[in-house]
Amino acid sequence: MRRFQNVSGPGKVVFTAVTDVTAALALGLTACGGGDTKAGARPATSSDGSEEVASKSAVVAALQCVGDEMLVTAVHRFAGQQGDRLLVTASNQGTKPCWATSYPAVKLGDDGLELPHSKKDNPGGDKRITLQPGGKAYSAVNLFDYGSGHQTAQSLALALRGTDGHQSPSYSVVMKGGNQQFSWNEADVLNWSTEKPYDSDAKQQQAESFGIEEFYRRVAERIGARPRTAEWDASAVLTTVADTVSGGELNHIISQLPSSYALLSGKPDLAD
Repeated sequence: MRRFQNVSGPGKVVFTAVTDVTAALALGLTACGGGDTKAGARPATSSDGSEEVASKSAVVAALQCVGDEMLVTAVHRFAGQQGDRLLVTASNQGTKPCWATSYPAVKLGDDGLELPHSKKDNPGGDKRITLQPGGKAYSAVNLFDYGSGHQTAQSLALALRGTDGHQSPSYSVVMKGGNQQFSWNEADVLNWSTEKPYDSDAKQQQAESFGIEEFYRRVAERIGARPRTAEWDASAVLTTVADTVSGGELNHIISQLPSSYALLSGKPDLAD
């Protein structure tokens, strides 16, 4: 069954795009297949059926993953927000183990330039990730949109790399979902991984919600002042923010907070 077809052929790999909508307020409001290895070496196997094997020291029986056997999806996460990216998931739909390595070769829209590897990526790009049948590997395309002079697209092309850096044929990819368009001034790509990129960071930065009095106390402690002074200072900052951002952005922020924050921002009409 052909899941991943060459750009010159009749088919396309369909990427599923789902926009994750999240909101948080700064300013202290939140605290915020079976590859055989050398004797004695045990690959790390994740719950999704993928194994990470050091390419330089392993003798791997599995062949490199190829497009015919792969189902690849892309999900647009945090669209228009900090952390805007395309989460890329490659799943082995074949009946035998295969491996992927390095980072995918990605081109966005009609831009013929291949995206660079992220300089902030974790080490380990020289390892082979062995995917058992049904196993998955993850990458991400980080999108940096500076608001003007950017490019926009609704599609991308992707190719797998070998251990020698050579690429397999490039395949056309179509974004689907509610938010099909993405924008970027700059973009880069992460290595394949057995874990979803940034998931551990998101868990560590889980938002903590607290009331206005606790907010005053924390601000006072931070600046070394009395709660009443902290209230004045916080009100000055939030009022400036309310006067600076657009009405839609302000409504979105205030809707995530108790009504007392709307009063503190000088916008009592937005209070519940």
